[in-house]
Amino acid sequence: APLTVADAIAAPEVVGTKASTGDFYVKGKICSIKYEYSAEYGTATYNISEDGSEGTEFTVYSSYYLDNKKWQEGDNQIAVGDEVIVCGKIINYNGNTPEFASKQNYLVALNKATGIQNVKISKANGAIYNLTGQRVGKPTQKGIYLINGKKVLVK
Repeated sequence: APLTVADAIAAPEVVGTKASTGDFYVKGKICSIKYEYSAEYGTATYNISEDGSEGTEFTVYSSYYLDNKKWQEGDNQIAVGDEVIVCGKIINYNGNTPEFASKQNYLVALNKATGIQNVKISKANGAIYNLTGQRVGKPTQKGIYLINGKKVLVK
């Protein structure tokens, strides 16, 4: 299982100012973006936290895209609120900034935030449609109709 942001910050290997020898997987939500992915560099720099709010953050510095490849035009762009898992070497940069080491990390998973929350299903309104999609008051002929989203055979 990937580390939480808090665990990544506290990881013993982060204490040093040289990149870790092993890779770490860290899961979090993007809370701020310094540089989006660009075709020119193929990397991005952003901060992640447990819940997407700023405060206790872990920096993802010059991170490659999925499959450890450079980002290309047409690939999904990151955004604040996206949930990510990043893999790579971690470092305590200058002894005061726990982060993924520059260009020694990459995006493993990107779950785009949709903004869709608390979906409520409305009650059926009794609308009746024929198979050509026209709304009808009542079925007047034999056949198949859509009533409340279900196919109904009228004999």
